[in-house]
Amino acid sequence: SYVIPLDSQTERCRNHSALLFDSFLNSEMWALKMVDASGKPGAGIMRGNIMDLGDYDECVAVSAPHGLFRGQHCIVETRGLLPPDLFDKSSPPEDYVPMVRKDVMFSVCVPDSCTVLDVKAHMDVTLNSVNATALMYNSSCSSATSPPLDLADYLTMVVLLIILVAIVLSSCYEHLTPKTERNALLVSFSITSNTGQLLSTASSPDSLSCLHGLRVFAMFWIILGHRFFFTGLVPSRSIASVLQNVDSLAWIPMQNINIVVEIFFLLSGILAAYNFFRDRLKGKRFNYLSFCLHRYRRLTPPLLMVTLLYATVLIRVTDGPVWKRMFSMYHEGCKKNWWINFLYIGNIFPTHLCVSQTWYVDVDFQLHLLSPLLLLLIYKQRTRGFLLAGFVFLASNAVSMLYFYSKELKAGGSYQRDRTKESMRVSLYAYTHFRLTSFVIGLCLGYFLFRIKQQQLKVKLSKLQLWTGWGMAALLFLGTVMSSSVFDNPQYEHILWLDTLYSVWNRPAIALAMAWVVFVCTVGNGGFVDKLLSWTPLIPLSRLTYCVYLLHLLVQEVQIFRTRNTLTLDTLDVWFMFFADVVVSYLLAALLYLGVEAPASNIFNCL
Repeated sequence: SYVIPLDSQTERCRNHSALLFDSFLNSEMWALKMVDASGKPGAGIMRGNIMDLGDYDECVAVSAPHGLFRGQHCIVETRGLLPPDLFDKSSPPEDYVPMVRKDVMFSVCVPDSCTVLDVKAHMDVTLNSVNATALMYNSSCSSATSPPLDLADYLTMVVLLIILVAIVLSSCYEHLTPKTERNALLVSFSITSNTGQLLSTASSPDSLSCLHGLRVFAMFWIILGHRFFFTGLVPSRSIASVLQNVDSLAWIPMQNINIVVEIFFLLSGILAAYNFFRDRLKGKRFNYLSFCLHRYRRLTPPLLMVTLLYATVLIRVTDGPVWKRMFSMYHEGCKKNWWINFLYIGNIFPTHLCVSQTWYVDVDFQLHLLSPLLLLLIYKQRTRGFLLAGFVFLASNAVSMLYFYSKELKAGGSYQRDRTKESMRVSLYAYTHFRLTSFVIGLCLGYFLFRIKQQQLKVKLSKLQLWTGWGMAALLFLGTVMSSSVFDNPQYEHILWLDTLYSVWNRPAIALAMAWVVFVCTVGNGGFVDKLLSWTPLIPLSRLTYCVYLLHLLVQEVQIFRTRNTLTLDTLDVWFMFFADVVVSYLLAALLYLGVEAPASNIFNCL
């Protein structure tokens, strides 16, 4: 009877539950199906088989006689059923990430006339005998009945329809109008010209072509890292196997997603400086407001569309036992905090983001707003500019070290056995003043790359210098990446000063390693690496990077949160899903680029 809420709060729920209970005792098929659809304790709990999702589809398909009620699937999370030292440290104490390991979790199939409070009241009575409690939320229960569309949903569908009509009309206009008579504004949405723009591999002589390959490489790595991170959220039959693998060699690339983003900060700084000095060479006067607006309009249109989708119709695209519980975190976050995205301050409130990956976009935007302070000083007084850059670099690292040391945080990869200080790690990850170093390296490198491209600075490297540089870059890169497994090893006894040193300095170490790659490719000594990174088929993929970054987590969320059964994941499974993530993410990104990013850019260029 523990799966039937006989001890609920409301009379209606109690009456329907009593009918269900009596019908079950009388072996009526509809009642048997409801009880059968509820989760039952399984084997392997001590290895982490602590999730039982029941049979969602069987539950929501059940209808009581005369349509009195239908089945409703509810997820019950618990505290107190497992020994406190079994998996407790793998769960953050804060509840900003739902279902990141608390205790045993199971499902119950109850009448849809019962509220979440009804089910929780019954479960608390049931679990009280074993000194455990139930954790339930407004999003814990799901049924086959979808809520009616609201005004925001209709608005989103209208926006999508307008974009589709604009693409059709603009494409027809371009096809029917001679090239010399076309209005540039009217072809902004043309699928023909925008596809040609996307697939073009032409590049100017002063372009930094190797950046395309680095950007794609970093994006692939981030997709892989996030896929791995989500294995900690997926309903798994063996949490123990996930925890045991965090320090394995095969999982090292996935564990280091927390430092891959430094490549993006480096590239962003390089391009900010390169474009700044190129504009000064062309005689353009610097206008700070125009500089900020250019960056804002570059980032905002795709972000606006993704935020709109998260806040409205996306929660309706699928269902599942944990879909509502998990995805409602983003859905409700976007409905309440959508404005944070468009002020680019979401990283200041990292637990209130509606599109969680936008913390990077926020930091990048803030760094661009600050960059003219350094770039103008370098432009006018180079020595003082570089002295200021050095001071900012050291100050950022010093602040990071002080924070890390004072909070007694532990070094390691993105998914750690001990996650009891997760919110503090998130702060260290997302705050702008902790993220200055790689961007500053990029700004300084961008200045020198500009001078090299303009032949104001000639660099000729000897073989000894090349080998030394490559050796140092390889040492920095591999040493930083491989060292994470040492800190993730359960036998390692954490030394606070060493953890602090690694966790703070691994960021500039990765940035310096990649800076060397960009530098030697630019001066013509990159060899095979330069040919690979400058390979022309990578240019279209590089153009899609921003849209892929915004969408790839959505692809993974839909695949994971709609799952019907608990899974057993290993390294090979993660790699298979990674390749699927890449294909689907880039296809969806192409749609976002052609429907939003490219047209918006064309319109702004016409104004």
